Amino acid sequence: MSLADALKHQREQGTRKGPECRVCALARSLSEEDAAALDAAMVDESITGAAISRALKNEGHELSPVMVNRHRNGECKRR
Repeated sequence: MSLADALKHQREQGTRKGPECRVCALARSLSEEDAAALDAAMVDESITGAAISRALKNEGHELSPVMVNRHRNGECKRR
């Protein structure tokens, strides 16, 4: 398979099915105020995924910067 074929396949297949995004699951479990704050942070380019991850960890939610960035980049089922 050529690179062009592989990329076409990925584009057509879309997001892979697998475990639910942990950021999506967390957002549903948060209070309305905290969920809104998390959503705002996710779209705010001035705050890094690592900073969001640290804030979540400080509140008892173990989510890595990689998980946060995957969610931010739309690499989960929500998009």
